[in-house]
Amino acid sequence: MLNLSSMTSAARMRKNRSQLFGRRAAVAAIVALAVLASLLVTAETQAVEASTPISAKAAHSRHGAHAGFEKGLGGWKKTNHRTRLDRVRGGHGHGHYAARIRAPRSGRASIGMTDAPSMIRHTDRGQMYRAHVYLRASRAAVRHTRVVAHIRLAQQHNGKSKVHTWRRVRLSNSRWKSVTVWLTARARNDQVGVTVTAAHVRAGAGILVDSVNVRRVASPRVKHSVLRGTRYGASVDNGSRDWTKALHRADHRYGRLDAVRFFDPYSPSSWSGRLGDTNRPLVYSFSAKPSAILNGNYDRQLTRWFKAAPKRWPIWWTYRHEPEDNIEHGEFAASRYRQAWRHVNHLANKAHNPKLHPTLILMCWTLSPNSGRHFKDYYPGNFIQVLGFDCYNSSSSVTRYKPPSQIFYRAVAKAHALHKRLGVAEFGSRIVPGDDGSRRAMWLADMARYLGRHNAAFATYWDARIPAGNFKLHDLPSRKAWHAVVSAH
Repeated sequence: MLNLSSMTSAARMRKNRSQLFGRRAAVAAIVALAVLASLLVTAETQAVEASTPISAKAAHSRHGAHAGFEKGLGGWKKTNHRTRLDRVRGGHGHGHYAARIRAPRSGRASIGMTDAPSMIRHTDRGQMYRAHVYLRASRAAVRHTRVVAHIRLAQQHNGKSKVHTWRRVRLSNSRWKSVTVWLTARARNDQVGVTVTAAHVRAGAGILVDSVNVRRVASPRVKHSVLRGTRYGASVDNGSRDWTKALHRADHRYGRLDAVRFFDPYSPSSWSGRLGDTNRPLVYSFSAKPSAILNGNYDRQLTRWFKAAPKRWPIWWTYRHEPEDNIEHGEFAASRYRQAWRHVNHLANKAHNPKLHPTLILMCWTLSPNSGRHFKDYYPGNFIQVLGFDCYNSSSSVTRYKPPSQIFYRAVAKAHALHKRLGVAEFGSRIVPGDDGSRRAMWLADMARYLGRHNAAFATYWDARIPAGNFKLHDLPSRKAWHAVVSAH
């Protein structure tokens, strides 16, 4: 006989379970739809961000950032309230738009724009950064006056500039001008930003800015294969320091110098003193009056010095470097100078030391037609093995780093014409205005490559401060660059 009450209870349980499962399924479906919607929104957001131009939302990274202005001016701000910042047609290259900074309609003004936030967010100490920007003057600017733009690249910490570099460029409205600025970071986790300014701009005139790019670049490096035939080193400015300590300090700054420039203001010193402590190849010069040399006053001393010279490394020795001014001022005659050279070389030959290389050292200026001088007045004879020259970026005001071909081409040509090896006993440059040493660092690497390719016997940097200027490599980029050259061996 059927139990109706138990059947009713079982049916109710089945119904309740069915309702419970239905509710759970509904909840699961709602959750799944919510997750799907979230994924779609995220994907859409990422797609929008990916398509957002870097001018409106800069593509920042530790390595670099780029900004154009096709979609907006995001990431940039005015440097002062008088600047008018807007976006205009006529961008650089294939771009349709550029940023424009201009003066108000009422009188002259200083104008400018800067990235906000900085295009490089996190620096690395010793890392070099390059900013590249295209500029053009507005038509109104050129109609009334020429515009000079000032492009500044700065390392900043908490909004305060720690080190900066800059370039000035004169603009026209006929073409875009490419400007590059370099900077080496002095600390980690700072920012590097770009600013474009111009001073005393006439009412309504302005500057167009486009294709701003800031990126980290490799510090100057030179391959061993380019440098292997040349000895690279420097002069040692000991000042009030002990010579040995000063030499160790120079080795610490640049790696162990492969050649040391040594000046002896009088007759040669003993090899048991500072010369013996140098313990490496030398570019050595000493001085004595030609009359005293020719009278035999130094014969015994010089003979002893040449015989005691080491035979483990080359010694490029010079009697009286840069004699041109002395001869020009009438201190002694050119003929007497050449005779004294030949006499000293005769004494050197008695030592039978193949590491002793007679080296003539003159000024690069002497080879210029504008100097009014003649090389043959100073050339003592074919026994000279190396033609050494002292060549500088500039002797007066320094506004740019001349390429090595402009500095050395006459010296290279003269050495080749006489079938002699070239040597560079002194070269150097003061820092160009606006440079933090980064551009000089690249110049140093270029100089080393050039001299290596031309098989120079030696190249020693003039690392000293003198009344004519400060040539010392006191900045981080220059020190790193010359260290890389010296250590490439």
